[in-house]
Amino acid sequence: MFDRIIHWTLDRLDSIDHEKRVAYWANQLFELTVDRHGLDESYRPILQMAAIVHDVGRAEEDEDHPKIGAKWIRDDRALDLPKNVRNCLAYLTRRHRGERRPIESDKWFLPTETADQRAWPVLLTLLRAADAMDSRGRGPTAQAVTRSGDHLLVQFQHNPRIHIALHRFSAADKLQELSQELRLSVRTILPNHRRVA
Repeated sequence: MFDRIIHWTLDRLDSIDHEKRVAYWANQLFELTVDRHGLDESYRPILQMAAIVHDVGRAEEDEDHPKIGAKWIRDDRALDLPKNVRNCLAYLTRRHRGERRPIESDKWFLPTETADQRAWPVLLTLLRAADAMDSRGRGPTAQAVTRSGDHLLVQFQHNPRIHIALHRFSAADKLQELSQELRLSVRTILPNHRRVA
C-alpha cells in the first residue's frame, strides 16, 4: 500500500523529498511517544502514508493545498485504499495546516471505528509536528529529536533567522500542540544550544 501511495504522489508532485523527511520525523515521534499516545502499530503506516500525501495539493495550488489534496485523496479511485484509510488520509491532509478543529466538525471525515475517534486527532498532532520539523528549506529544519523522561527535545539546524522562522512557519505552535496532546514538555534546541519553550 505504501508503494502505491508513493507512486500516486509522485505522479502529481515533481519531488517528494520534503514528504519523505516528514515521514521520517513522524516515525521518530511515533516511536518516541508510543507510551503517551497509546496507538498500536497498525496506525504507524497510516501516519507514514499521510506524511507522503499531505502536500499533494501543492501540485495545483499552494494556498488551498490541504483542501485540494484531501479532495483528490477522497475522490481518486486510482488510489486503491480501504475506505477507512482513505478517509483518515483525507482528514489528515485537510487539517495538517491551518487552524485546528475538533474532529466532530468534519462531518465527512468522521471515523467509523470507535478506536479511530481517539487515534485520528493524535495522528494529526504527530503529522503537524513532523511537518513543522521540515520547512522545505525556507525555515526551521530539525536535526534531531530525543526524549528524556517527560521531555521531548527537538534540535534544529543552524538558520540565522531561526526565531522568526519558528513562528512564521507555525512550528512553535505545532510543537506546542504535541506537548498538550501527549502531556509532554516539548522543547526546541537552537544551534547555539539555547532551549526555547
